[in-house]
Amino acid sequence: MALVAELVEGLVRDLRYAARQLARTPGFTLIAVATLALGIGVNTAAFTVYESVALKPLAVRDPHQLVRVSASADLSPVDLPYSAFEDIQRDVHSLSSVIATSGPQSLVGMSPGETESRILSGRFVSPEYFTALGVSAVLGRTFGPGDENAVVLSHEGWRHLFHSARDVVGATITVRNVPLVIVGVTGPAFGGTGSPPAVPDLWVPSSLCHALLPGVDWIHDAAQRPWQVLGRLAPGATVAQASAELGVLAHRLAPIDGQQITLAARTATFFQADSGEFAVFGSVSRIAMVAVGLLLLIGCVNLVNLLVARNSTREREVAVRLALGASRGRIARLLCAESALLGLGGGAAGLLLSWWLCSWLRDWALTTLARVSGGLTGVFLDLSLDGRVLAYTAGLSLAVGVIVGISPALRAARGDVNAVLKQGTTGTEGPEFWRRRHWLVTAQIALCLVLLTAGGILVSGVRRSRVVDPGFDVAHVLLLWLDPAAQPASPAARAARYGDLVRQLREVPEVRTIAWSSYAPFVGHSLRSFRSETGEQHTFATNAVSADYLDALGIPLLAGRTFSAQEIEQHSPVVIISESIARRYWPGVDPVGRSVADYPWLAGPDSAPYTIIGVAKDVRGTYLSRVDEGYEYFPQPLAASGGMFVIGTRSPPAATARAVLTALSTMDPVLPSQAHLMPLGAGPLELQRLMATLPGAAVSSLALLGLLLASVGLFGVVSQVVARRTRDIGIHMALGAHRHQVVGLVMRSTLRPVVWGGTIGLCGALAVSALFARLLVLPDMPDLTYGAGAFNPAVFAGVLGVLLIVVTAACVLPAHRAASVDPAQVLRQE
Repeated sequence: MALVAELVEGLVRDLRYAARQLARTPGFTLIAVATLALGIGVNTAAFTVYESVALKPLAVRDPHQLVRVSASADLSPVDLPYSAFEDIQRDVHSLSSVIATSGPQSLVGMSPGETESRILSGRFVSPEYFTALGVSAVLGRTFGPGDENAVVLSHEGWRHLFHSARDVVGATITVRNVPLVIVGVTGPAFGGTGSPPAVPDLWVPSSLCHALLPGVDWIHDAAQRPWQVLGRLAPGATVAQASAELGVLAHRLAPIDGQQITLAARTATFFQADSGEFAVFGSVSRIAMVAVGLLLLIGCVNLVNLLVARNSTREREVAVRLALGASRGRIARLLCAESALLGLGGGAAGLLLSWWLCSWLRDWALTTLARVSGGLTGVFLDLSLDGRVLAYTAGLSLAVGVIVGISPALRAARGDVNAVLKQGTTGTEGPEFWRRRHWLVTAQIALCLVLLTAGGILVSGVRRSRVVDPGFDVAHVLLLWLDPAAQPASPAARAARYGDLVRQLREVPEVRTIAWSSYAPFVGHSLRSFRSETGEQHTFATNAVSADYLDALGIPLLAGRTFSAQEIEQHSPVVIISESIARRYWPGVDPVGRSVADYPWLAGPDSAPYTIIGVAKDVRGTYLSRVDEGYEYFPQPLAASGGMFVIGTRSPPAATARAVLTALSTMDPVLPSQAHLMPLGAGPLELQRLMATLPGAAVSSLALLGLLLASVGLFGVVSQVVARRTRDIGIHMALGAHRHQVVGLVMRSTLRPVVWGGTIGLCGALAVSALFARLLVLPDMPDLTYGAGAFNPAVFAGVLGVLLIVVTAACVLPAHRAASVDPAQVLRQE
């Protein structure tokens, strides 16, 4: 115990001394802390985003005990009927409590004092929802079993519906003439239970479904499946036990569309990033962490350079301490204490920087998502700093501070005491000393070149994304999506309702044509991959559409015709192919009228011998960044349960949207609350361009910051060369050397690491380009270069040019200072 106390006392003493030493050199301390703050702050911000999506648990009591019931049929995720929720609640004993929640629903309601209705987002939940989750209200209370017409506002709903009024409890919201009494408001950290990860304006008891959504019976109709189920593990139970019980229960549930349901349990998180839907996010996160890690590495190399320079000016102090009996380990520990303090200081400043970055990123992401989706998509994103983020930042700061300080500290402690005390200099300034410094600069230059190349490739894609032609008219297309849960369940009733809707919208003057499609451009896609008889890998996009789909988008029909009404209704075995398919399999021949029987991989989903009736122009329908390798259009009747309406407009889509909503309300007053309208050009198209802009802007910003740090580091090295060789330079000039010869001497001694760094960095840049090239051949990945290619000579030339300019600028001032040395003054000082 006494030994531990002595060690702690010695550590505190070292830290106090280190703090005094750093306070005496504020310029050095400020530069070092700012360098680390930049690297640690960006890394912390990146980790915060990853942690919020992939790791952060639900804001409920004992979140690790909460599991999500994962339901699937034929490997596709599905929601459940209310009867399945009741079966799980009754028969799965590994779960002490079970709750059900619907997806977000649009409700037309009116708040107190308002004269016009507005669309509210609500989720229907089982009565014990809040009790089972252990969520309390910050205002009022939550509802429970037995509460009638009671609703709970989310913090976001309270803020934008009631402007955070404190007297909201007891107020009434009217939805379809049903008064809903607000009994409470949840805290800002609770965003619901996710899937999709959007927080509603209010939570409504499931008993009110029939009153607020007429025409549906989500409680008693087993054919309607809007429910997601979660449960809390019973004491001593495990997730595996809950999954086993759910697997047994699944065999007793009614099939969905002829497919047996499978049930499993997984630990619940808000985004449920382990569901397989976030695989791309995981890949992007790893790439982002590598990129910000490179920036931190450049900053660390800079700090090592700064510490070496600082320690070299304290050689006499170190030599005196060693001569008086201090051990070399004690000296190294004292110097490491300074670097550790710098790391903690940089971490604290980096934490503030990351908090600002995350706040800005959250506001920007939510605003941008709402803008590009036309309000169709929202998300609850909690980027607050929690214990996990604080621990990450503290650990990273301390590790960086100690690691970057070990080598300079050990080098300083190994100095030649006799040489320093006799001459005031040390042998550490020999060739080996400068060789190590040069390798640090080499590493910085190489890392910068890699980041600059990646940024240059992505920026070229950003520029091209603004002018690329998708192959169809995006300026006069409006997408209409109806909430499928609120539509008739039977195909016949759904077809009749959709048919009435089409006839109603065709009478709107602003509507040119209207079509139905399983997928709209940039809004989901279906890809089929196969190998031809020659072994070539091909991937075609497929879509099921109505007769007017190509006309609604303005896609030219190069040969043949479109689907007839009879072919649509009978789902006839006919297909329209893209010109790339026609060119590949029928070069120079008209494929219209031919059967795909000789090419089984071209057959439809049921492998029937489809007949080609038309050839459409190639488009960029899956991703804006690349032309589809092949596209097949199959006939789709209106009775299909999934998909959306594609409306070709005569006027701008925003003006058409108002006319469409008016027509929907004339047909059925409830329809506007079930409808989501989105201009193709303002929503999905902008999202595609955003997908190009974000990586390019992020990597380019990191590259420029890294280049700034590297140039500062190079400037420091050149300045030290000049400072250390002042005597040699004076002698050279006294013997008749000219200014340009002195500048050349300095440049030759410092540009060698730049050349090595450029060579190594060029190899790394080629590796980055090879990585991009591999990504380009994947059919389900966007081409972030937008056709510019992974190996872009202009990018390589531009990157090398920028690097040359920065290196020259970093070397000119110290070299000019060297050439201005007064040899007489230098020799007098000697």
